[in-house]
Amino acid sequence: MGREQMTSTNKPSFPIRIVWRDSGDVETYQDEIDLLQNLEDFDSSAPGAKDEATIMDALGRPVLLVVRIYEDLCEVSLA
Repeated sequence: MGREQMTSTNKPSFPIRIVWRDSGDVETYQDEIDLLQNLEDFDSSAPGAKDEATIMDALGRPVLLVVRIYEDLCEVSLA
């Protein structure tokens, strides 16, 4: 396996899916730009965030997600 293949498997695969636990709503984001444009500030590592939503990538893997719209920051990594 080449270096590029190893790196790509360690990154989340888009689209990213967020399931909000209180409403059951499912939101799908196609890329980081989509997340920045359509999701309010969010940090899945914040206390209580795991009770709010389940976040998975296209392969069903859990994802850590940090979006700060005013800082133009979007960090997406595998949990």
